Amino acid sequence: LKTHDTYKQVVSPSNGDSYIEVVTTYRNENQEAPFYVEYVFSFVSLKKRILETQKQIVLDLIPSMILGVIVAILFAELVVGPIRRLVKATVTITGGNYDVTVDTDKKDELGDLMRSFNAMTSELRRKNELKKFLTENSYRRIVDAPNGKSGSGGARVGILYTSDAAGWRSRVEHG
Repeated sequence: LKTHDTYKQVVSPSNGDSYIEVVTTYRNENQEAPFYVEYVFSFVSLKKRILETQKQIVLDLIPSMILGVIVAILFAELVVGPIRRLVKATVTITGGNYDVTVDTDKKDELGDLMRSFNAMTSELRRKNELKKFLTENSYRRIVDAPNGKSGSGGARVGILYTSDAAGWRSRVEHG
């Protein structure tokens, strides 16, 4: 069977309410109409059902929105928390304290970044210790050298301490 709908708006003469009348006509293969179904809806009842449906949608939407906000906050904390720790450690290094590391057990890109940061701080600590034992000029030549090879020469010197009969110690260098 095939259907064909017709619509028309009707105003009730008794109370002035508007109605919508829908007539669905069912036709067979010979285009005969063996029957039809007529629906009559009050605009007032339709508006009431629409308002009820809107209210239900809002009531269903609120818990979903709250859950979405909670998930977003948790996700942001998972991403932003490690970045905040890195920023705090960077500020500490900027202040001259190279004894800072950022602990991580992450296996993602943030974990890689944190491990690289820890390697950088380790290298800064090492260079800072080296600086204590060298002149500024020697330190600059070593630190600024490509691949860590400064081209500076040097020779090994053995130091021998001797004592005389009076207990005095002497230092003798030989190459």
